[in-house]
Amino acid sequence: MARALKGVLFDKDGTLADFQATWPPIFRRLALELTGSDEAEAERLLVIGGMDPLTSRVAPGSVLGAGNSRDIVDLWFPTARLDARVRLEARVNEVFVADGVAHSIPVEGLGAMLDDLVSGGLRLGVATNDSTHAAEAWLDRIGLADRFAAVIGYDSVATAKPAADMVLRFCGITALDPADIVVVGDNLHDLHMAHAAGAAAAVGVLTGNGRYEDLAPHADVVLEVVTELPAWLANRALSSGRHSAGCRVARSRL
Repeated sequence: MARALKGVLFDKDGTLADFQATWPPIFRRLALELTGSDEAEAERLLVIGGMDPLTSRVAPGSVLGAGNSRDIVDLWFPTARLDARVRLEARVNEVFVADGVAHSIPVEGLGAMLDDLVSGGLRLGVATNDSTHAAEAWLDRIGLADRFAAVIGYDSVATAKPAADMVLRFCGITALDPADIVVVGDNLHDLHMAHAAGAAAAVGVLTGNGRYEDLAPHADVVLEVVTELPAWLANRALSSGRHSAGCRVARSRL
C-alpha cells in the first residue's frame, strides 16, 4: 500500500504560472536589451535558446524553457569574462524579477487548489530555476505566498535541477522525507529531480513547454493542468496499487 503523502513540491513557470503566456515576450525584450537593440543578433540568441522564430514557442528542455539565469548567460555569452558574466547574470535576474513578477500569469483556479491541498494537511513548496527572490515576489504579488512552507530558487542550492538538491532542501525545511512528497512540473528537469531525490511520485503537467510524449515515460501521471492534482491525489490514495511505482503512465483528465 502506498505511503501517505505529506507534501507537494511545485515547479513555478509552466506549472503554477502559464509559461507561454508569460515568458516569450520577456525573453525577447531581454535579448534586445543585451544586444543593444540588434534585432538580428537578438533573434539568433532566442533561437539558440530554444524559441521558435515564427511561433515564439519555447522548446521543451531548452535553456529558455528549463534553464536558469546563469545557463542563459553561459549560452548567450560563452566567451565573456567571468566578471562580465556575473554582471550579465545579475541583470538577467533583475529583468526576471521586474517583468516576471509583474507579468507572470497564474493558472486559473490556482488559489483554490492550493487551499484544498493545505486544508488536507499537505506542506507545499516551490522549486524553481528562477531566483528565490523573484519567485517569492511573484507569489506575494498574487497573494499566495502564505500557502508555501518553502520557496527554493536555483540560487539557494549548490546544484539546480535536475539534481536532487531542491527536493532535499524542501525536505530539510519541512522535516519530511523525499518518499513523503510529490514533485510536480512541466519539464523533464522536474521529473528527473524527483527521481534523483527518491520522491514518492513525479507528476507532469502540460501548461508549460513539456510535451506529453516527452514527459509520460518519466512521470507517474501527466495532467493537463496542475489544478487536477487534488483529484489525482485522492484517486491515488483510494487505488494505491494502480498508481504504485512501475505502473504504466496514462494521460489524466481527472
